[in-house]
Amino acid sequence: SEQDLKRYVGRVFESLSNDQIRDIINNEFIYIQKIKNKISDLTAAYSKQRFKILLDSNEVFVKENFSFGESINPINLSTAIGKSLYEREDTMNGFEQNMIMTIATMDNVVFWHRNLTRGKGFFINGYSSNHYPDFIIYTQKGNIVLIETKGDDRANDDSKDKNKLGKIWAEKSGENYKYFMVFQTKKVDDCYTASSIIEVLKRL
Repeated sequence: SEQDLKRYVGRVFESLSNDQIRDIINNEFIYIQKIKNKISDLTAAYSKQRFKILLDSNEVFVKENFSFGESINPINLSTAIGKSLYEREDTMNGFEQNMIMTIATMDNVVFWHRNLTRGKGFFINGYSSNHYPDFIIYTQKGNIVLIETKGDDRANDDSKDKNKLGKIWAEKSGENYKYFMVFQTKKVDDCYTASSIIEVLKRL
C-alpha cells in the first residue's frame, strides 16, 4: 500500500548522514530508480514466497480455461511446416523453426502449434506474470506437451522460474501433460538440449 511504501522510504532516510542526503538531492533520479528497483525486488520475493505457500496448500490450482480457436491471424507468418494445427503459424526464430521442423517429422506427433502471446495464446499463471510457452504439441497417445525454447545465453533466473512453473503446471494437470524447457546446446539442470529432448518426445 501507499502507506507501507512511505514507511519503507522513511526508514531508508532515517540512517543517512547529511552528506548522503545532499548527494541524493543532487542525484535524485538515480536514487529514485534505485529505491524503485529495491521495492520491486522485495515485492517479487514476497510474491514468490506467497505463491509457493498457496500452491502447497492447494489454494492455487489448475483449471481448464483455454481452447484452440477455429483460426488464427498472426501478424507475421512463419514458413509452412507439416503437421501444424493451423494453415500458417506465427513467426519463429531460427532455433525455434529448426526445433519444430524436427518435431514435425516424428510419427507420434499429431499436430503442433506455435503458441501466440500478448493475451492471445495459452498461458500459465505465475507469481508475478503469465508464461506463454513457445509450442503446444499433441501426440497419438493423447499427451499434451509444452515446449519452451531458449538460446544458450538465456540460462538465467527468469528461465529457472519459468521452468519450475511449467513443471508444477504439468504435475498438477496430470500424467498426460508435460512441460520441457529446451536449450540449444547448453546443459542446464532440469532442462534438455535440442538433441536430448528428441528421444523423450518420441516416447510420448
